[in-house]
Amino acid sequence: MRIQKVLSAAGVASRRQVEAWLVQGRLTVNGQPAAPGQALGPKDVVALDGRRLRLAATSPDRTRVIAYHRSPGEPARAADAPEGTTPVEDRLPKVKGARWLPLGAMAPSDGGLELFTTDGALRAAVSKKANAHETHYSVRVRRLPDEAELARLGPTAAAGDPPFEVLKCGADPGEGSNAWLNVTTRGARARDLRAALAAIGVDVGRLMRTRFLGFSMPRNMARGRSVELEAEEVDALCAGVDYAGLAGSWQSNEPPVTPRAAGPKRKR
Repeated sequence: MRIQKVLSAAGVASRRQVEAWLVQGRLTVNGQPAAPGQALGPKDVVALDGRRLRLAATSPDRTRVIAYHRSPGEPARAADAPEGTTPVEDRLPKVKGARWLPLGAMAPSDGGLELFTTDGALRAAVSKKANAHETHYSVRVRRLPDEAELARLGPTAAAGDPPFEVLKCGADPGEGSNAWLNVTTRGARARDLRAALAAIGVDVGRLMRTRFLGFSMPRNMARGRSVELEAEEVDALCAGVDYAGLAGSWQSNEPPVTPRAAGPKRKR
């Protein structure tokens, strides 16, 4: 397997970050500068800035995916969490020798369904194919837009940057100020839908993703809870992004590397 794919699948860093390290000359294989696309074997020693990365070849295992119900404003990482709050990464099940990687990560201000996998190759496949899938959002608004405003949402989305499709949009009046829109999109991130709604004069109070990559968040899943997808559900998700399953049998025995700017090594 190529070095970019090995380090990504092992959860060390994204392919883009690995490619940057290669250009900067920060990666070596068996003591020699690594080349982009270089193949790695189980016995090769990979180092970043002279520090060995503890990678291990393993027997192939099934791709794992979990669904998590995220609260709006919940920090993703401990580094971003205010004192006294628990980040998402600390609420997820522990996995030995790997880490949970987000699939289609949302902005901290939004909530609802988040999917995580330990398979870096699956995340790369999702990043290429996610825009082809339907995504459903429940949006709490200050007031329900009228029919004329809703009619403008589709053209506004199509003219956006980036553009996306509005496949369905229905209103749920609720009670008091709890009015909701149920919007099915293709190619829309949460922030894209927020921007399109703002452009037609709709003030969004809360935005929740409820369906993504063919998986719907269970109605009884409480905030801060997660559930692992069944093998059949994972197979369907993988098929939807043209991914055959766990392709590279690699894992990392260390936490992900935090990228830093290139520069001279410190003298010891």
